[in-house]
Amino acid sequence: YEELYNNRGTEIFSAFVSPARFFIEAMMVSEFKCLPQQSGFTSNASNAQDFPAELSSFALLNLGSNDNEITDVSCGGWWWFVLPSFLVGLTIRFVAFGTLHISDRGQQAKLSVMSEFTGKDKNISFMISCAAMMAIIAVLFIATCWVIVN
Repeated sequence: YEELYNNRGTEIFSAFVSPARFFIEAMMVSEFKCLPQQSGFTSNASNAQDFPAELSSFALLNLGSNDNEITDVSCGGWWWFVLPSFLVGLTIRFVAFGTLHISDRGQQAKLSVMSEFTGKDKNISFMISCAAMMAIIAVLFIATCWVIVN
């Protein structure tokens, strides 16, 4: 996971190409967060005042690097991955929906996209729906990228 967290572009690309990595990392982190302090994964200010965070086992394995409270003891699971994986899935579905909406229009008994935009009978509702779809996809993509890297 070191290469993933050190390069934001790689982190975003891997999230979209392989969203299952969120679940794999979450299962590992959930197990390790429940271990006692002597394991090196969990610690807090009361039992390890001068212990540097970059030497914790989570930091050495590069797990949960975007979570500021990764070393806190918790047996209730680790839920950081839920929002990024949900947004990745939602973004991919909107891109697929938009692609289906504009591709192979001739087989759907509709005019081609170029005819809709440049023909003498310009379809204003189609143009507005395409612009709205592109705006939704752009907002979803930006929000997803922000959530992944923060």
